Amino acid sequence: MAKHNEEFLQLKGFNHGYIIASENPKLYEQLLQIQTDPDYLKGFIKGRERFEKDRAFFKDNLNPSKDRKSILKQIAERDRKERLNENRER
Repeated sequence: MAKHNEEFLQLKGFNHGYIIASENPKLYEQLLQIQTDPDYLKGFIKGRERFEKDRAFFKDNLNPSKDRKSILKQIAERDRKERLNENRER
């Protein structure tokens, strides 16, 4: 039963840590100062860590990489040259 309670507190802390870190980082820092159950705190910290990993992952994947940008630039340049050639042929 005690193991179940530990897991419950860690999961609850994880959920709260993830949501609060994403919505209000200042509040998250303030809540770290409050004394609470060690299992809850462990989950709370892991929740923020997971939020940071997710944010970095999505940030990297939402912004085209430099390689992709250069490929798109090459395609645009090739299309522009093709249109110029078509206009010259007319």
